[in-house]
Amino acid sequence: MPVAFISTEPIIYEYAHGGTKPIATLTAPYTGTGALACSVDPVTGDLAVSVASGIEIFKGARGNPTLIQTPDVIFDCAYSEDGDLFASPWQSRGGSKFLYMLGRSGGSFGTVTLNEGLDAISIQWVDGKLVVAALHHGSRGPQEIYQIRISGSRGTVGAPIYLDSRGDRKPGRVQFWITGKTLVEPDHPPRNHGLLNFWRFPQGGEPTKTLIVHPDRFYGLTFSRAT
Repeated sequence: MPVAFISTEPIIYEYAHGGTKPIATLTAPYTGTGALACSVDPVTGDLAVSVASGIEIFKGARGNPTLIQTPDVIFDCAYSEDGDLFASPWQSRGGSKFLYMLGRSGGSFGTVTLNEGLDAISIQWVDGKLVVAALHHGSRGPQEIYQIRISGSRGTVGAPIYLDSRGDRKPGRVQFWITGKTLVEPDHPPRNHGLLNFWRFPQGGEPTKTLIVHPDRFYGLTFSRAT
C-alpha cells in the first residue's frame, strides 16, 4: 500500500494512501533542531530522516533509528531507485560543490563532487538524475531547478530550469515534488496565504496551474500513487 511520511519536529507521521489520520508515528531522537525531511528506500523500505546532525535511518520504517552523522546540517535527502541515499548540506553563501551519498551497503557518508557550487535545498531522484532546487539569496525571482547526472563520486550539473511565479517566494526553502511530467511546489506570496504551483517538467517557465491554499503557508509536499 502506498504511504506518505510527514516529518514535524521530532515526530514522523505515517499516512496510508488517501488517509487523513496517521496509522503510525515514529520518534526521531537525535533531531537537535527537529526532523527536516524524509525519504523512503524503494529497495528495502527503510526510512531516512534528515536532522541537524546527519541522517537517521529507520529499518523497515519502524523501531528506533540509527544515526549516521555528518559535519553539516542536512536539509533534505532522497533515495535513488537503486537504494543509494543522497543528502544536501547547508553551506555558506555561494553554494557547496558536493553532496553527501550513502551507498546501499551502508556505513558512513561519502561525497559526490559537483562541477559547480549549489545551495541544494530540496532534492528528488527522477529518471536517473538527481533534481535539485537551489537556494536563491534574493527575496524575489524565479526558482532555479537543476538536474544532476551522477557518475560514481562525481556529479555534472545541467543548465538551470527557471520556474516563474507571481509570489514573493523564498526560493529553494520549500520542498518540490515531481510526478510524471509535472513539477509541483509551494510558493509564498506577499499576503499571508500559500500558493501551490504546477509546472511542466523539465520545461519550467510559467505555471500551468495555480491553487490558492488558505489561510496558511506551507513548505513541502509529496505524492502517494494509488495502485
